[in-house]
Amino acid sequence: MAVVKKTVKGGRGNYADLASLVAYANDELHVRVRWATVYLGDRLHQATQVQQDGKWSEPLCPIPVETGSGNGLTVMQQLGSALTYARRYSLCGALGIATTDDDGQTSGYRRRNVERMTDDQQATIDRILAETNTPPGRENNLLSNVLQRPVAYGTLSMTDARQVIESYEASKKQHKEDKQ
Repeated sequence: MAVVKKTVKGGRGNYADLASLVAYANDELHVRVRWATVYLGDRLHQATQVQQDGKWSEPLCPIPVETGSGNGLTVMQQLGSALTYARRYSLCGALGIATTDDDGQTSGYRRRNVERMTDDQQATIDRILAETNTPPGRENNLLSNVLQRPVAYGTLSMTDARQVIESYEASKKQHKEDKQ
């Protein structure tokens, strides 16, 4: 799972800026990204597109572009801020990127004490994703299908990771037996 550190201080806490996320996608994940403006219903959304093998994906993870009350910003500043925010979160969702801390940690929300997957488990799941030719940005879909509930690769627990690995190994074994 890609993890990018939150280094920019904003009015409501720290965040990973769009440039850091794009650099991570380019340098670490070896993919190029761009954004498509899409309308879903009557609302404007930003969606990430990923270039792989010279071809651009369909728009992934559309996030609505919404402006707030303004707080002294011009209309164009509000729009620019909303576009950047939507692009940042669309990119994180499309590529399965997590940031080092979660805004929920400062909002008073208390998380369960769940152990995250180990480095070995992550390496095994990375191998599984490669073996199943799972394209960047679709990791969460595959893992959610295996676990039969929505999950995010970046927050996978040790228990969930174990279940994914065991399920994959059992499926591989069954496929091998079926061939004989």
